[in-house]
Amino acid sequence: PSGDLVFHVALGPTAGALVGKRISKDASSLSAEALKRGEPIIVNDTAQDSRWHGEVVKQEDEDEMTFHSRAILTTPLISQGSPIGVLQILNKKDRSIFTEEDAQLLTTFAAQAAVAIQNAKLFESQDAQLLQRVEELDRMAAIDQQLNKTLELYKVAEITLNWAIQHAEAKVGALAVVKPDSNMMRMAAVRNYPMGSLFFEGVGNEFSIEEGIWGRVIRSATPVFSRSLKTDPDYIETYPDAVSQIVVPIISANEAIGIILLESDNETDLNLLDLQFLSRLADHASPAIANAQLFDQLRHQQEARAEFVSFIAHELKAPMTSMKGYTDLLMRGVVGPINDQQGDFL
Repeated sequence: PSGDLVFHVALGPTAGALVGKRISKDASSLSAEALKRGEPIIVNDTAQDSRWHGEVVKQEDEDEMTFHSRAILTTPLISQGSPIGVLQILNKKDRSIFTEEDAQLLTTFAAQAAVAIQNAKLFESQDAQLLQRVEELDRMAAIDQQLNKTLELYKVAEITLNWAIQHAEAKVGALAVVKPDSNMMRMAAVRNYPMGSLFFEGVGNEFSIEEGIWGRVIRSATPVFSRSLKTDPDYIETYPDAVSQIVVPIISANEAIGIILLESDNETDLNLLDLQFLSRLADHASPAIANAQLFDQLRHQQEARAEFVSFIAHELKAPMTSMKGYTDLLMRGVVGPINDQQGDFL
């Protein structure tokens, strides 16, 4: 916040034109001084006070009936010891001056008003947070629904990365999974990396988890949000224009089984809220990725078993054919007569 004062509510002549007007916090004004001093200020002759700069709203058709400020009482709105605004009243109806009694009365009212304003702001903030949480729960439910529809690892990775980039509005992103019993990770999804960059068309490519910020995240199972990539000793350039990067681990059974990596060429694109969302997204994606990896392993085992059975059948086929041929020759007596016992055996 700038700290400037902004008219939120105004009553009386020209009130509508006042709402939204701004007074700089650095300006020499009655409002700013009341905030600084934390006590009411009475001015009964505005023309003789240098802190009064004339009517805030000028009227082109001013005449003797036009509203003019003469006497002003300004008191700060203070909540929990901190000023949050200013309450100002102008010109008594009977044209009399403001007194200390008026100031005390207005200060008492202002104290109650400050509490009410803070409560309203708190309620508004909590309401906004609740709405944001409900929206995120709906979003996560939609993500879960999409992830539960497939056991294909690359499809699961693509769904997860799409949601990550869409929410964080990152320029580029990647999702990689760790190969079991190895120090390598395999790229499962990439988005928007330019030609010539390390991750360009990187799906299926393997990268060491002993290097890079991604390797540090996998080894420590701890997310990293960096806005000083060039000074990070583990940084490996994957996006030439990157100035910020978020890497979060995908954890299953207390081990990192992959990472989500987002990068941007603008420092303001990625923030701590994005980091928190990506961590929750990784938690939701973890079971789907683990199941997809297991399904992939089972499929490879079935393919290997089928290939082995096919090989054995092929290798046994030739000897069996030869044995059947020799048996027919023996039965026909081509190599000599056979007795009854030999015939029964054949």
